[in-house]
Formats: sequence, C-alpha cells, structure tokens
Amino acid sequence: MLIFETDRLKIRNLIEDDLLAFVELQTDPVVMRYVGGPQSSEEAISDFRSCTEANQNSADDLWFIWAAESKETDRFIGTVACVQGRDRNEIEIGFRLLPASWNQGIASELTPYLLQYALSELRAKQVMASVDADNEASVKVLDKWMNFVELVPNHEEGCLDRIYLYEG
Repeated sequence: MLIFETDRLKIRNLIEDDLLAFVELQTDPVVMRYVGGPQSSEEAISDFRSCTEANQNSADDLWFIWAAESKETDRFIGTVACVQGRDRNEIEIGFRLLPASWNQGIASELTPYLLQYALSELRAKQVMASVDADNEASVKVLDKWMNFVELVPNHEEGCLDRIYLYEG
C-alpha cells in the first residue's frame, strides 16, 4: 500500500520482496554505526517480520516502519519510521538509507513530507526526532527542517543525542 510520494520516492508498506535489502540495511556496519551497531541476519529477519506485522496491526499503536522505494529504479533504498512518542500526541520520525542512496539529498527531500504526514494523517500535535550528535549527515537534515531542543545522554548507546521538535 502506498503511504505517500515525494519527487523521487514512493513510501509504502514493506513487502516480502524487500526482505533481502532490509537485511542488507540492518546488517551494514556503516548504516548502523549511529544506532547501536549492525544486527545479525537473524535479528534483521526477525525485525522485518515484526515491522510487517506491526504495520498491519498498527491502528491503535501508531508504530509504522515503511519502505522507501526509488521511483527511478523501483527498488527498496531504505526505511522510514513514524512511531508513537511519549504520548499519543507525539510522533517520532526516522529514516535509514542504503549507502548507494547517500549524498543525493534524499533524506532532505523526504523529511518535510514525513513531517506533514505525521501532523496531518497521524494527527500528531508534535513531531520529534533524535539523532546521535556525531551523525553529521542526519544532524544537517534535521537542522534544516526541525527545531533543535537539547542534547541528552543516550546511556543505552553510549553517545549524546540531539533532540528535535516540530509543531507545524
């Protein structure tokens, strides 16, 4: 099911054909270096199954992980997330892209559409994002589209996270 589109992307539900690329994404040490490190293939497969199941049953939980697909190639290039934040009025957004899609402005193109979707379709009053302060590329994207609020220790991942908010 198509969720929304940007100029170059289709954001849609994950499908079985995405499994191998999803595993590639989740097991890539470079992609995952700022989010706790790479998963094993088994963990990635389990996460894929959890995501597809949650997307089907998510009306009450507000927990969505979707596929980002290139319109040009019709291939999976990453994931997009909208998950419930601290309460039902807040949605946390996120994205991960395969390295072949880096440095092309895709995250910058995607973010305003994701913010609008969270506010209009999911009826969030506030959108939140957090990013490892060392993840310069994602920091640059979030600085462009959201308001930096604070720097907080992330004890679980041993880093400092930048917290962003957006209220439309």
